[in-house]
Amino acid sequence: MFYECTDNHTSILPDIRIVGVGGAGINILNQICTNTENLSFIAMDSSKGCIDATEWEQKVILGGSHQKLGGGGNPEKGRQFAMQSLHDIEHNLSGADMVLLVAGLGGGVGSGALPVIADVAKKVCSVVICFTVMPFPFEGKKRSNFARETCQALEHLGVAIAVLSNKQVLNNFPPETPFLEIMKEMGYQLSSLVSKFLNIIMTNGMINIDFSDMKTILSARGHLFIGNPENEKTTLSEDLIEQAMDNKVLDPFHLSQANRAILLIEAGAEFNLGCLHDIGGKVEAISQKDMNLIMGVNITSNIRDGVKVMLLMMSEFETAHQTSEITLVSQWHE
Repeated sequence: MFYECTDNHTSILPDIRIVGVGGAGINILNQICTNTENLSFIAMDSSKGCIDATEWEQKVILGGSHQKLGGGGNPEKGRQFAMQSLHDIEHNLSGADMVLLVAGLGGGVGSGALPVIADVAKKVCSVVICFTVMPFPFEGKKRSNFARETCQALEHLGVAIAVLSNKQVLNNFPPETPFLEIMKEMGYQLSSLVSKFLNIIMTNGMINIDFSDMKTILSARGHLFIGNPENEKTTLSEDLIEQAMDNKVLDPFHLSQANRAILLIEAGAEFNLGCLHDIGGKVEAISQKDMNLIMGVNITSNIRDGVKVMLLMMSEFETAHQTSEITLVSQWHE
């Protein structure tokens, strides 16, 4: 349900609910929940201790209030816990305009419960985005297999998936980087994404993008990538779009296969038609597909020189996963 912001920039905002599923998802969201407004945070886990450690008002103990332990790395247990809590899950998600689910894959609750929660979310909300954190390679084949099967189950459910890749983390952070700093970076990426969503919707530019435009791009299933450059304002140069596509933790998948995109340009009064044509052409050239590009342009006095570009791209899942039934999780084997 949309609600009205009461600050000086009165605007109708969507009801966005961001859900931490399992210990990893909750820990990532703990890095950002105190610094993000206009969002409802929900913790869902089978571990009562992990749930109680959060200060969020909305909490769901998967498996019921009697459940005190986690899933023990068993996805089937995680699935069963979520199935026992379907009513509570639906109650906490009903009425949302957008649901963001965050979970680490490979363990019990992340791999087992996430597809169940995503299925419920998709039934009560048209825009569901899953941010999944893949296991490190050294965590073993079993966890990697569980993670891969969970992604396949999510693909079958028809949600958007953004993969927070530990391979990307290893490539972009030196080995001596404290683990807490990496967790904060993942939290920052999610916080930045949501801020960009709200910025797109609230910006009254020369060419507007509203929430219905966002739904057009995001409501269909597919891989999702969001550029999040460190230096958001840059000069109009050949590498402008390359900079806009920078992201330290998200897996960029095959952007040449993107078929949907949202492009928001913010610039000063000197921005002209030639610049607009060049930026639009560079984005279109990224993909080999016939891309549905929705573009917004905001001319603002806050930018005297340079250009800010926000780029979101989506591609279809591979055909193999579109046409086959996927089991939510494998049977657990010791």
